[in-house]
Amino acid sequence: MNKFSRLLSVLLIAVLLATAFPMISMPAPAQAAADWTTMNSGTFRALRGIWGSASNDVWAVGGEGTILHYNGSTWASVTSPDSTTLTGVWGSSSTNVFAVGWNGTIIHWDGNTWSTMTSGTSRDLYGVWGDSANSVFAVGGSQTVLHWNGTTWSSVFTSLEETSFNAVWGTAYNNVYIIGAGGNVYRWNGSTWSAVDIGASFSGLSAIWGSSATDIYIADDSGTVWHYNGTSWNWLILSSAPLNGLWGTSASDVFLVGNNNVVQHSDGSNWTGMSTDAAYDAYICGVWGQCSTDVFAVGDGGLILHYGSGCTAGPSRASVGTKLGEVTFTTDAGLIGSLLNVKIASTKCATPAGYDFPYGLFSFNITGLTNGQTVRTTIKFPRRLPNNMKYYKCIDNKMVDCTSLITRLDDYTLVLRITDGGLGDSDHSANGAIVDPGGPVEPVSAAQVYGQGTISTTVQQAPVSLPSVSVKSASLSSTRVGPGEAVTVTANVANTGTANGTSSIKVYVNGEVDTTQGVTVSSGSSTPVTFTVSRNEPGTYDVYVGGISAGSFTVDQFTPQTILIISAALVFFAFVIGAIYMVRRKQAL
Repeated sequence: MNKFSRLLSVLLIAVLLATAFPMISMPAPAQAAADWTTMNSGTFRALRGIWGSASNDVWAVGGEGTILHYNGSTWASVTSPDSTTLTGVWGSSSTNVFAVGWNGTIIHWDGNTWSTMTSGTSRDLYGVWGDSANSVFAVGGSQTVLHWNGTTWSSVFTSLEETSFNAVWGTAYNNVYIIGAGGNVYRWNGSTWSAVDIGASFSGLSAIWGSSATDIYIADDSGTVWHYNGTSWNWLILSSAPLNGLWGTSASDVFLVGNNNVVQHSDGSNWTGMSTDAAYDAYICGVWGQCSTDVFAVGDGGLILHYGSGCTAGPSRASVGTKLGEVTFTTDAGLIGSLLNVKIASTKCATPAGYDFPYGLFSFNITGLTNGQTVRTTIKFPRRLPNNMKYYKCIDNKMVDCTSLITRLDDYTLVLRITDGGLGDSDHSANGAIVDPGGPVEPVSAAQVYGQGTISTTVQQAPVSLPSVSVKSASLSSTRVGPGEAVTVTANVANTGTANGTSSIKVYVNGEVDTTQGVTVSSGSSTPVTFTVSRNEPGTYDVYVGGISAGSFTVDQFTPQTILIISAALVFFAFVIGAIYMVRRKQAL
């Protein structure tokens, strides 16, 4: 048999084997479980937005006025007052939720029903976000930017170089970002809008979220993500598909969704793709979660995806709006739920004499605990807390002083420690759940009423003189230093109260307390206070004094003085070598 015949025989056998191989019964390879699994939404309409106050109180909105609610077990349709497509949803609590949509549609949930609001515009709205129950922003087409002040919606638009705004997000009323279809970003400082330069913008910007003012993410419809670290913006192309939604719990836990079934997760350093069991290349539009292990995403065709096994292990986080702004609760264990801001009048407890609840009462529960477990709940307030505040809880229809359960982290933050079944747990049972109606109280100088029988006498108390010591401004002596080189932090501390006062002033570097100093300031005066901070590792460090930013400083590998000395040494050695070369050359001649 010649070489050609042998080759032909080999090819024929290969063809026969290739034909017969599919007919051989082979076990199918095991399929890895998807990271995200589909939930039964009960609708085929496109879903465009999602938000919740807790894992058992989640809202999804979409086409033709679709509104769905998740109670922790099932999704159910809720009657909508409008059949217009809804594009976004946000709330400050379980009883104060806003949804926006086409043709200027804004609807509101009060805990019982959805009702239509007067927006003052007929333009399509695409995004909604707020910093409290009485401060909400909505953005949309034709440069539309609206603000809710608790009573009415009004335009806060000024002439901006953008055709349409797709999303809004912020950290406070005076730090709000809006992003546009033309790739523009603007920031609201409480009175005016200013352009934000994020570098090259390749396409329309579609989503924005951040964990703080110095940790912000923006996505666009070309697959690019921008990140702001407090100093500069950096971008990374993650996908060829449009990106539509962002949400996270911290700088090291961020979720991103987009077209073609795209789901990505960032641990703060790297982005990693995640799988879903969606039966098609879904258009995933929005994402929200209660914690890093209880996250929801929505998309076209009524798609709802879920990631994680729940927040029972903690920590969990929830926010609620009050008349003074948004208050955030974060637990180190268990699942916080049913967070409400309630009025004292709605309870059977009486306000302690001489005190006032400036935020009202906070009613919530923490579940998923082991019996008798102690939970630390960190509570962040929007304004400074007075030094002489207390914490009371309504237990068995009586106000109980629970100040012993709290610790102050700073002028804005309390840590509440409650043991399941112990003081502060209103159900008095070590059953793996904590029930907590309570809040901070502050002294008041208002009239007090004393009654006996049918006679009541009003006694006007003399005004109580109280100090009010706070940081008004702060600055740094240097913005670039070498390793270990000291930076002086100067803070202007003022006392606007009616009595002399002392306050413990803390300096934070990258969010951690670096140094603390006690300062005494006379009533009606101010004084400069200086601190010294330093860092050995190269990098950029953000500095805050109290809640006021002092700026940031960068630690270089080499200081300018070191570079100058090295440069001078190099020039000197070059001169010496040159001189030696010239001398030897002359000798050679």
